[in-house]
Amino acid sequence: MGKLQFSQSGASLVTLILGVILLLMPGTALTTVVQIIGAFLLLTAIIKVIGAYRDRRSELASRFLLGSGLVSGIAGIFLLLKPAAVVSIFPVIAGLIVLLSGLINLSNALECRRTYVNVSPAVLVMPVVTIILGAVLLFNPFSAAATLVRVIGCILIYNAVTGIFIDSRH
Repeated sequence: MGKLQFSQSGASLVTLILGVILLLMPGTALTTVVQIIGAFLLLTAIIKVIGAYRDRRSELASRFLLGSGLVSGIAGIFLLLKPAAVVSIFPVIAGLIVLLSGLINLSNALECRRTYVNVSPAVLVMPVVTIILGAVLLFNPFSAAATLVRVIGCILIYNAVTGIFIDSRH
């Protein structure tokens, strides 16, 4: 039981530190995540290219490994060298998805309102809020991304403090 509690407290402490980093340095945190993904893709590319040259049982499989390795390598290098460009794309794509989702939900809500007499106003309010959030992400991606990372940081801090508090009571 003692080891489990220590492990949970350690995980809560790591979560707390991560939350503080996300809260105080959202841009750096996003850039770091993109660079980690880039390094992973580059490592994957190296493994695939080596695998393509070592395993020559099937020429088609070797070519596929080599091709996918090269694509992974190019993507990895791009992510490592241009993380800011990649970070700027994520909120825009997320904004498009949220905006389209809100428009579809609004269309469904209007259809629901037309079909049924007794429909809560929240059925119309929620899609409008979703559309507004999608537009904010789409037209102001940098501050929206930083805000999102800060919110995630706050959630992690809350979760960590709660975990530490609960662990201290056991």
